[in-house]
Amino acid sequence: MADSSPQDEGADPLQRDVGGELRRGLETGRPSHALLDAWPVLAAFADRDPGLIASIMWAASEPESALSTGALVAAEAVALGMVDTAGRLLQGSERFRAWVGDPTESVDCRDLVRKAATDGRATGRIRTLSHGVLAALAVVGSSASPWPGLLERQGVAPGRKGILLVVFAPSRSHALIGRAADALGLSPLQRRLALAMLDEPTLEAAALSLGVGRETARDALDGVLQKAGVRRSSQLVGRLIDLSCSLTETESAQGSTAAVVLGLSPAEASVAERVAEGDTAEQAALILGLKSGTVKAYRRSIFEKLGINRSRDLRRLMTEAGELERLSTSSEVSLQLASDGDLRITNDGKGRTVACLDYGPARGRPVLLMHGYWTGRLAPPPLLAAFRAAGRRVIIPQRPGFGLTSPAPDDYLTAAVADLALILDRLNCPRAAMLARDGGVAAALAFAAAHPERLDRGVLQNPRRPIDAARRTRSPMMALSTMLLRHPALIEPYARMMLRQSSRDVLMGGLRRAFGTAQADLDHFEGPDVADRLVEDLMGLVGRTIRGPVAELRLFSEGWRVPDPYPGPKWRLMFSGHFYTPGEEEAWSTVSTGAPLVVLEAGMLVQFTHAEAIAALFDP
Repeated sequence: MADSSPQDEGADPLQRDVGGELRRGLETGRPSHALLDAWPVLAAFADRDPGLIASIMWAASEPESALSTGALVAAEAVALGMVDTAGRLLQGSERFRAWVGDPTESVDCRDLVRKAATDGRATGRIRTLSHGVLAALAVVGSSASPWPGLLERQGVAPGRKGILLVVFAPSRSHALIGRAADALGLSPLQRRLALAMLDEPTLEAAALSLGVGRETARDALDGVLQKAGVRRSSQLVGRLIDLSCSLTETESAQGSTAAVVLGLSPAEASVAERVAEGDTAEQAALILGLKSGTVKAYRRSIFEKLGINRSRDLRRLMTEAGELERLSTSSEVSLQLASDGDLRITNDGKGRTVACLDYGPARGRPVLLMHGYWTGRLAPPPLLAAFRAAGRRVIIPQRPGFGLTSPAPDDYLTAAVADLALILDRLNCPRAAMLARDGGVAAALAFAAAHPERLDRGVLQNPRRPIDAARRTRSPMMALSTMLLRHPALIEPYARMMLRQSSRDVLMGGLRRAFGTAQADLDHFEGPDVADRLVEDLMGLVGRTIRGPVAELRLFSEGWRVPDPYPGPKWRLMFSGHFYTPGEEEAWSTVSTGAPLVVLEAGMLVQFTHAEAIAALFDP
């Protein structure tokens, strides 16, 4: 994008200054920083020239843009080793040695190393005796990959010359695949059977390995399939593999990924995708418009080429190879912090996945903690401690299109209400309290109106006001939100830009700017581990898809209003003083009761800085 144009020269100083900052931000890969820096005049500039901002955002969301993307990966999913050009292992993690063994004894390793030495990188698979076929990446020099930050953690010196071998196999991690099974809420026998189905060729073989009868195994499998929301055992295996990769709806284009990463032809890739889903040759032929004999021939060719002999192994390999390819194209990959909450996955019976984090204890009085647009997937430690001290069980639902929850198929609020009811049913909670903030208030109020008997008590914390309600803009994030709601055409390009601009250092800089206007926020953000947690929180909530925030922002931009009349129970109001405008509570008069609590010194991070004040609002 050019630095100036005849139109720029004729523009007023505001347009020239802000437009120039945005352009420079695009060129340096940090347009979101430029937007935050320009927040005092951002809304006025957007009113004058929304087209320029839109063009910058769309350009910044293109794959070839200067933006850097980050990704999270569980430590147990990855094994790293450094080899020389002959394939000799120079350094390697214990997991790498366990999964791969001696690279010089593997034809696949030697082929990957040889290709990487020529082309700079190579992707493919490694056949092993003990762990099946594994997705692998070879890249020359640690600096040429997104993995340097993980090397030292796995005992590999980042400065060492050589060829880096990365093996990605979360389904081979007992911890990750076990967590996936636990997330589905399986009984002990169902869990053992589901994990056995990953390796055993038939139900009979799985039953034999577990020492149970076939009918017992069949009954257990029926229960597992129902909880997983699938119809066949092959789909169950796929479900567990996806969850071990932190996927709920396979986000990699498996056919094209298989063609490129695994060396399959386009025709083989299309057949492989159907076979991996568990289709028979006849079913795949009908879908692809081929003869069943042709599908069988392709299937034999695929299995021989990849060194596998079962469709579930193909499903495993395709999913993990596709995810490894995504990770390898990121500018950086960071280790995912261990969550202190238990993931719960429920299906709605219509093909959708609904997720939440359950922090327990199971006997505590449940409180639903609603996340915001960009953060809130993880419970703030101070707030979690305050609620637990009060005997509360913290549950964080992921609304439609956020985190691991499927997007809404049609009406957003209808899906959000149904999801919240489903979560409470899954966790055996007839009633729950609720803390809702920011854009989450629309779903919270809709749920309370639809199920008043299920809301114990509720608090609205810094609720997002309707678009037609005036409010002072006193922070970068408020300025951005105002701009997006006044110009709905900017919502999707902004969200896509944020999806692309997700490297850790860019997110850190953006959060620091966002919190810079409230001293309490900035002081807490600079505290130990707080920034890392917030960055991971953001990447986990909207790091894979932006359909959730786009849907909620559009809901408000299209005129969502506070219900009037409102048939549900009344809510308490709480405002951070940094954002509060006297009289703001009047916008919520139809749904609230009592005087609002205004914490004068609080800012955006009020759940961290004033946790006890929030928890006290839920006292009997």
